Amino acid sequence: MEKNEKISALDRLCWFLSRNTKSILLIILIITGIFLYGAFKIRGEVNLMELFPYDHPYLKLHFKYAQVFGSGASSVVIGLKSKDGDIFNPQFLGKLQKMTNEVELWDEVYRVLTVSIASRASKVVKAQAKGQIAVESLMWPELPKNDQEMALLKKHIFSNSSYNGILVSADGTAAVLWTEFRENISYAHAFNILQALREKYSDDRTSVHIIGVPMLMGWFFSLKGQIITVFAISIIGMVLVLMLIYHGNFLGMFVVMGDALILTVWGLGFIGFTGINFNPMLYVIAFLVGARMVGNAHQIT
Repeated sequence: MEKNEKISALDRLCWFLSRNTKSILLIILIITGIFLYGAFKIRGEVNLMELFPYDHPYLKLHFKYAQVFGSGASSVVIGLKSKDGDIFNPQFLGKLQKMTNEVELWDEVYRVLTVSIASRASKVVKAQAKGQIAVESLMWPELPKNDQEMALLKKHIFSNSSYNGILVSADGTAAVLWTEFRENISYAHAFNILQALREKYSDDRTSVHIIGVPMLMGWFFSLKGQIITVFAISIIGMVLVLMLIYHGNFLGMFVVMGDALILTVWGLGFIGFTGINFNPMLYVIAFLVGARMVGNAHQIT
């Protein structure tokens, strides 16, 4: 009896839909249009603040000390390499100093965690008479003015394990600038300003090399166009398979793909209206869910 009631209810629903197809279709199109507007409001950025539950006590403690010691996940290493000879010349050191000063003034990074041999934080310890010790800046605020000062700088760097092989390469042909991006900075924005920095300081005498999680993730996001191209080719493949192999006609393909398209628009619109940040790294998962909807719609059809 219960089974008959369920079938009867389903029959009544189907009868109602079949008798009011135009009205139901209009309602579906209106709802789809509303959600389509919401889909264009989706935010597609990624930052650590949204990936981690920062209201947790452990992460609050981590965030407190990350401002001093860095979290590691947003660290960036910028290498400035000389294409001809070593770095111990006024042209190269001047460029490194200019780059360091520029990065230190970025609002996106922690200034206290931005270090190179040209930064104020780089020191040299000198032993003086009567057991006195003097701590002076390695190369701040002025560059070496003559060959003697340049030779002394070279001696200070290669005699200190904190600089030799760390901030300056062992062969003396490259220098490194370390910095840490703030947790609320998106990888896409970090990638853009780092790329601009690379273009600004690269020339026929020096090259700029950048590594770090923000740079790596930025490369992923910069290839978004290629991802969309692959998705488009895949959708065209689904259309051809449904129309030429499974159904053999346009109507069967249209019903299946239309169903998947409407549900996809509703889902994306919901994300846009709720303000949820749609991580670009989830695009593949969202596409797989859509492909699964196509499969289910085909089976039901």
